Amino acid sequence: HVDVVYAKERKIHVASAAGANAGSVGDLALSYMLSFARRLPECRDDLRADGWNRKGLTGFALEEKVLGLLGAGNTGRATAKRAAAFGMKVVAYDPLYKPGTVVDGISEFLFSKEDVLHEADIVSCHVPLQDDTLGLLSAKDFQMMKKGSYVLNTSRGGVVVEDDIHMALDSGHIAGYGVDVFTVEPLPAGNWMRSHSKV
Repeated sequence: HVDVVYAKERKIHVASAAGANAGSVGDLALSYMLSFARRLPECRDDLRADGWNRKGLTGFALEEKVLGLLGAGNTGRATAKRAAAFGMKVVAYDPLYKPGTVVDGISEFLFSKEDVLHEADIVSCHVPLQDDTLGLLSAKDFQMMKKGSYVLNTSRGGVVVEDDIHMALDSGHIAGYGVDVFTVEPLPAGNWMRSHSKV
């Protein structure tokens, strides 16, 4: 996000503020989970349309679900602590952590991304955008996940292949996508994510 070479030429000091927004990202990820679990957007829309569909919009409890983290850095750990407080089992994969590592809020580190995808009901991305994370979640990954599971991306645009998540949402295999980062930002007017009922 910062042209470090240019800044150095102009004698502008650039420092990393790693972890400064970790709590805010954790809050956002949890808010997506709660919105999906309690079906808040649908309930709001139903009520505004003079509806009263209490039985049809019951949702589910987070404590019944497994959260899978891809990445256990500052934002991943902040998300894990919040999810654990809601009684969720939290599993994670991060190449920097070996299985058996103990981290507050994370129940278990798994051996691979695929292990997380198989086990989780909700998968949350917390990775930087680099060569090995570009397109980290694509069509083949969504097919590994449980039918009716959810994907969250609060890390970087490009981590999730947007055309592939679109197809997975339309097919019903993925039930919802909570996202605040996009491959192209600002998100272009008319982009499918602006109006899709499952985003």
